[in-house]
Amino acid sequence: MRRFEEKDNVIVDNIDLTPMVNVSLIMVIIFMCIIPLSVISGIRAVSSKSTGVSIGKVAKEDIVKIELYINGNIKINNTLLKKGVNPIPYIKDAIMFSKEKEVMITAEDDNLVKDLVYIMDLAKQNGGEKVSISEYIKD
Repeated sequence: MRRFEEKDNVIVDNIDLTPMVNVSLIMVIIFMCIIPLSVISGIRAVSSKSTGVSIGKVAKEDIVKIELYINGNIKINNTLLKKGVNPIPYIKDAIMFSKEKEVMITAEDDNLVKDLVYIMDLAKQNGGEKVSISEYIKD
């Protein structure tokens, strides 16, 4: 808001910056509240060679095994799901009955990354505490 005052026959222009400072501070507060919510957590990849992973800590039966195939089929603990079947209830049940809540995902070489990340995300959302990826070895 501008105010004009006349002092000694000179017009002085007084600009009130208070509303602009108020708006700026409000925007800073809003951004400080919103930015932590918008940060997307990524996938942290840890190489087993560099961390000295102990072998044989968990029995093979306690690990939830998920295999992704190129044709869209998914195998969860030896239960084959055809392409188009919703894997969420199967993953949730497998993790719920697992003692260690550990999930091992393998995928064929030509699978899309988005499919692998989608399954990893489902495993984490449905109670998987440790989710790992393994190299696919054909039987």
